[in-house]
Amino acid sequence: MSAAFGRDLEPWIDADLGRTRAGRGRAAAATANPLASWAAMRILNSGGSAIDAAIAAQAVLTAVEPNASGLGGGCLILVAKGGEAQNYDGLGAAPAHVTDRLSRDVDGRSIPAERCDFGGRTVGVPGCLRALELAHATHGTLPWSRLFDDAVALCEEGYALSPYLWRTINEIPGIKTERMARSLYCGETGHTLPQGSRLRNPDLAHTLRQIARQGATFFYEGALAQEICAAIAADPFPGLLTPHDLAGYQAKTRAVAAMRHN
Repeated sequence: MSAAFGRDLEPWIDADLGRTRAGRGRAAAATANPLASWAAMRILNSGGSAIDAAIAAQAVLTAVEPNASGLGGGCLILVAKGGEAQNYDGLGAAPAHVTDRLSRDVDGRSIPAERCDFGGRTVGVPGCLRALELAHATHGTLPWSRLFDDAVALCEEGYALSPYLWRTINEIPGIKTERMARSLYCGETGHTLPQGSRLRNPDLAHTLRQIARQGATFFYEGALAQEICAAIAADPFPGLLTPHDLAGYQAKTRAVAAMRHN
């Protein structure tokens, strides 16, 4: 556990990693990784709202569980309060240049389904960060910049390679062929590091720090957006995402039927 999570935890967090008993207290956070849950609870304990806590947890998941969650994907956020509910739609979107030939190669042959599971062609416009920012504008209580502190600290100080991420790396061959993933998760021999290995990701720490300072615009516009699109285009299975796709993405607020109290 990072030193950032070693201070002031036990007096107020009821953590049951084995999930063997009921929790206690007035607030709860449940995620796929205990570090993300701890980050959420730290925000709640600091007076943050549920949306604030969700943003902090999502930022941590970007580091510890990038294969299945984080700011590079999409999300749906449901906020219920006082009998009213709002839905923030941050689902991913297809690039503008996608056609019905997406699953066919340049020669017209069908691309094997298993090949379509990873690579640049599979990348859509991620909506998570825009949706989180939109929800925070209405439901946030702490400053946006405060919500990324724990994720930045983890990336700089280190966190453990979880069993879930370890299994995913070994089950999906394409992960090890990606340059950044290989440098993070594999040793000099190219084999996946052991479970529990201490990982650091200073590049992600820098990105999260800039998002904290500048908001979602840092992710969707400018140099970072150009780099994302260039990496996708340079992939052996190149995708169609463009900076225009990223810059034009907008999360949506959708009405939800009023909740009834019996």
